[in-house]
Amino acid sequence: METRKLISLAGRYVLCFLLITISGEIMTQPGHSHSRDSLTLRVLTFNVWSGLNYRGTLKMGEYETPEHRQKRYEVLVEQLREVHPDVICLQEVNPAPGYTRRLAKDLGYQGTAFVGMGGIHLGPVGIPVNFREGDAILVSNEFEMEVLGRTKLSGRGISTNWFTFHFAEINQIMGVELRKDGFRFHVYNTHLHAGPGPTNFLLDRLRNLWNSDEIATVGFSEILERFLGHQERRQRELDRALEFIQKHRESGVPEIFAGDFNLTPAEVTYYIPVRDGFQDTYRPRGDHREYTWDPEQNNNIRRYYTRPDSFNSATEYARWIADHRQRRIDYVFVRDLKHVVTVGCTARFGTGVIRGVHPSDHFGWLTTLTISGSLQ
Repeated sequence: METRKLISLAGRYVLCFLLITISGEIMTQPGHSHSRDSLTLRVLTFNVWSGLNYRGTLKMGEYETPEHRQKRYEVLVEQLREVHPDVICLQEVNPAPGYTRRLAKDLGYQGTAFVGMGGIHLGPVGIPVNFREGDAILVSNEFEMEVLGRTKLSGRGISTNWFTFHFAEINQIMGVELRKDGFRFHVYNTHLHAGPGPTNFLLDRLRNLWNSDEIATVGFSEILERFLGHQERRQRELDRALEFIQKHRESGVPEIFAGDFNLTPAEVTYYIPVRDGFQDTYRPRGDHREYTWDPEQNNNIRRYYTRPDSFNSATEYARWIADHRQRRIDYVFVRDLKHVVTVGCTARFGTGVIRGVHPSDHFGWLTTLTISGSLQ
């Protein structure tokens, strides 16, 4: 069964490559995917998974051994070299920015990273000792890159690359401008608050628990309130993210907005970037759905996120149900101000198993975009 999946995935990449090559839109080497009047680029978003359980003071708890973490990193490098994305948006980079420098060097890319969370840290020194997590953008060296900065979307405390002081989750957005041969575009990367929202599926499960007397009315109300709270926080984060994007917006410059949004298209929050003109690059293939959070297929979820013998509360049980449902939560959105961007082949990334390992607990999303017409 796994062999058929790998063959199918490989066939999809080959088909995409052949179609674009035949149409003359892409050349064989990454970064040369352009003609005089168009630029074709591959954009990947991928949550690389910190491997932490986010519990601990002096040191965060870790799911895996250092050997398994190193193997995941090696598998990630192998798979990135196979698909050669021009732009890579990463989340849960830990430690940041050191992880980014290492990966950029191994791939021959340039990159920039911002620390989002680190507890109490002055540079690399502080507690928790193994926690300095952030987000990063890596880019082929054939592009000129200008960092647009970052802004905090939610959470209290201080969070910079030099100093962090906070005791709860902080979320952020970062951006860069990329230029090549007269083409310019902006790329934004974010990682929104995690936590289940009030989708119809979860509400139905809650009603079933309530009807079977497995949770009391008070418990039902508490869970619903928490789910609504998760959704409302992401709404505020997306509103602030769009303010950051609009601050840097320029006429005629396409915008790519990618990351781990921690929400599904079933949540109303999904439509916040859509209302601002962003287009979801996801392309369904009939009844087949390509989930980026997939407990049924991802070995890391199945190995490390096992069901406990008991739950401390109905809220904990409801969250476990939500976290063990297949869903699409990682996105590449594009905003085209002059109708010059077309979406080509799209596919999940990181689904292949190498030496028994998936590179993350997420699957990534890889999108091919073609920008037409010089933007000088």
